[in-house]
Amino acid sequence: MRPISHKIHLFLSIPFGLLVTLICATGAMLALQDDIIRFLNLDYYYVEHKGTKPHDLDVIVKKVMDTVPDSIRIAGVEISADPRCSYRVKLSDADKSTVFVDQYTTQILGTRGETRFFAKVKQLHRTLLDSRPTEGTLFHGKYITGITAIAFIAIIITGLVMWHPARHQSIRKTLCHPMRSGWRRVNKVLHGTTGTFASIFLLIMALTGLTWSFQWYRIAFYNLFGATASVQNHPAHIDVLPDDPRLSEEILHGWKHAFKHLEAAENGYDVVALSPHEAFGYYLSNGNTKARDYYLFDNNGEIKNTKYYRDAKPDTKLRGWIYSVHTGSFGGIVTRIIWALAAFTGALLPIGGYIIWWRRITRRRGAHRCNDGCNKARMSDSR
Repeated sequence: MRPISHKIHLFLSIPFGLLVTLICATGAMLALQDDIIRFLNLDYYYVEHKGTKPHDLDVIVKKVMDTVPDSIRIAGVEISADPRCSYRVKLSDADKSTVFVDQYTTQILGTRGETRFFAKVKQLHRTLLDSRPTEGTLFHGKYITGITAIAFIAIIITGLVMWHPARHQSIRKTLCHPMRSGWRRVNKVLHGTTGTFASIFLLIMALTGLTWSFQWYRIAFYNLFGATASVQNHPAHIDVLPDDPRLSEEILHGWKHAFKHLEAAENGYDVVALSPHEAFGYYLSNGNTKARDYYLFDNNGEIKNTKYYRDAKPDTKLRGWIYSVHTGSFGGIVTRIIWALAAFTGALLPIGGYIIWWRRITRRRGAHRCNDGCNKARMSDSR
């Protein structure tokens, strides 16, 4: 079993190793993307809360409208349940900018556009920078990522088979005395031990990530959990109506009324997101970070239609859990850090494997040269 696993492990690792490193490294960065951005912009995201009540929503939005050009539309507002978090007003410009406002003083803290670096990292992770094609053509980047994930699953499983428990005594000696063992031996042991400890997390990431690459796998995965995979649609960009480039007083009043209704509902939302005639209440601390209630309201803010997460279809709930488990966001900052470390380990494993493979090749070549030299010496002596 081990010789076969060794061959499969080697033959798959050589062509897919660099792609695995690329996908895992970008995944590690994306796992902590929001935390990194928030840490670098603490003055934008957090305000001083002295117990005062925040200003009405329409007052805050008007303040932002007075500071942006007439051609820029207000796409929505995000409000956190944490009183220390600032209000975030979304704009519809090309950079998808966000204006951060102190809700207690209406002071504009600053404006940030979508982080282009992380946007490229996300595209690299998902599609290897390949753009979505027109109808009827293959999405090559997405499929290459999916094939790499399948190969990575096989690499992890065969690697676990190869790493025999009987060698643990030698492993302990190597890690306790690295200088005596030599860096090549240490690299080999670290390759096996870190890969073993990170394998469960890497398998979870690969198995859930495949649902975005192949329709047949998505259908099978959803059926396994008793759900029916729906056709994936491109998410629509929330924006104001085309014939209303500036939010009217009526719509702003509707936002204010709708937000007060969501506050009075006491559903325990972590974040409330408002857009013209729509509102979403997110349960970010519920494990499923995509769990949300949906509200449709008129210009006066009167709720016309409501779709609660508790009544959602199984495929909708499963889709959110797949995303949360894949990104490690289901348990907050702790699981995000664990997932990021595991993904970073997955990025380093192919590098260590290439070193082991190259060392083995050079050693074999040296042995062949030695054998050839010995044979020539024997032939000359016999003469």
